[in-house]
Amino acid sequence: FLYVDDDHGAERPLNLRIYQPYARVFPAGQALTLELWDEVRTPHEEKKQINGSVLTIIGFLVDAINMSATLPDEKRKILIQTIEAFAHVGLRPTVRECQQLTGHVNWSLNVFPLIRPCLCALYDKLVGKNQPNATVWTNKAIVDDLLWGLTHLRSLPGVFFFDSVQWD
Repeated sequence: FLYVDDDHGAERPLNLRIYQPYARVFPAGQALTLELWDEVRTPHEEKKQINGSVLTIIGFLVDAINMSATLPDEKRKILIQTIEAFAHVGLRPTVRECQQLTGHVNWSLNVFPLIRPCLCALYDKLVGKNQPNATVWTNKAIVDDLLWGLTHLRSLPGVFFFDSVQWD
C-alpha cells in the first residue's frame, strides 16, 4: 500500500518527457513517477499533477526561484479581513470564534513568523475559558495587538528559505 499526498522534486528545465495517458509533457522525474504508479496500479489524478517554479503547496505560494514562501493574495486578503473584523474594542465574539481566529493566524505564521506577537493579548484573554459559546470582550490590548499585526501583515513579503538571496 502506497500513499503519496505531496511529492516534490527538482528537475532541469528542459529535461521533459511525454506522459501518454494525459497526453502532456512533464518534467522527466514526474513522468517517470507517474509511469511507476501506473505499473503498480496506484491511482492518481491529472489535475493534481502540477509543476513549475512557483507552486501552491498546502495553501502557500512556494517560489523555487526566489526561495521563498508567502500567502496567495486572495488568502492574505481573507486573513486581513478576518483580523479586521475582530479589531474593535467592545466586541463580544465567542471563545470558538476567537479560537478560529487564532488558528487562522497561527497557520499564517508559517510564512509570516514576525506577526506572532499579535496574538499575545488574545491568548491571555482565552486562558481558562473552555466553554466554546461563552463570549470574550475585546479590549484595547487585543485590538492594539491585532492592528499591529495587520500593519505588518500588509507589508511583509513572506519568508525566505535563506537569510541572503544574493549568491556569490
